[in-house]
Amino acid sequence: MAVFGVGIDVADVARFGRLLERGGTGFASHWFTADELADSLGRVDPARHLAQRFAAKEAVVKALALRWEHDAARWLEIEVRAIPGTGRGQVQLHGTSRDWAAHVHVDEILLTISTTGGITSALAIAQLGPSTT
Repeated sequence: MAVFGVGIDVADVARFGRLLERGGTGFASHWFTADELADSLGRVDPARHLAQRFAAKEAVVKALALRWEHDAARWLEIEVRAIPGTGRGQVQLHGTSRDWAAHVHVDEILLTISTTGGITSALAIAQLGPSTT
């Protein structure tokens, strides 16, 4: 399949830990869906999982060439789900993000996430559907 775009991002796990300590989950509800929050907060290291999802969302935004980085409500349109034991995530798009992906014929977003030394990274590849190659 052909590639529409590639995005990569990194996030500092300690920063998300500080945000959780200072603001609880209030800040996180602007950036993460209820399911993402429930999954992340139910883990041993919630800050790591939130950082991973945040980096993944940023990578997806870059891979899709989205242009709404200052509109926090739209971050909820990109949902990142963990695929246990794989280091991969699964992306579910909603709303205008889903509409944009369909408009540019992206039918799959591959996502890999890695964390080491307090830094998490995510790589997203937006693939075009077979009819566009």
